[in-house]
Amino acid sequence: MPQLALFPTGPAIEGVHYHRSPLARFASEVADDLDAARIAGDDELVAEIVDQAKMVAEVHRLSRTTDPDTSKAAARSAGATAAAHAAAILETLRAAGEPLAAEQVADRTGLSSIQVARRWAALIDADLVERTTDRHRNRNGRSAAKHKVTT
Repeated sequence: MPQLALFPTGPAIEGVHYHRSPLARFASEVADDLDAARIAGDDELVAEIVDQAKMVAEVHRLSRTTDPDTSKAAARSAGATAAAHAAAILETLRAAGEPLAAEQVADRTGLSSIQVARRWAALIDADLVERTTDRHRNRNGRSAAKHKVTT
């Protein structure tokens, strides 16, 4: 039986199946739906997809079965928020047509730079976004990596 790697940290190993998180799979599906809606030019459908993504993400549980109900409710809320942020980030990167840094995505979405930066890993794991060699000088003077939608 092949080994399952939940958090691979190095290169792929033959015989090891890598697990994509539920959030990464969900973000990929939302991205496909958003692409189709954008191609169709249907802004109402884009808004509806984002709203549905928030509701569906509530199923994604980030808590243990033994946790109190308040923890489960908080986990459902966090999952919905993460999915909505991922969808907004993907939509912004696609609309830009060029690599953007977290600060640039934040300026266009209303999210904070921290909220955007926290989603990079899941989007990269889902093969939806990749880091580029391009750099951006943030308002604080620091250099930040730019990311783009994978093709």
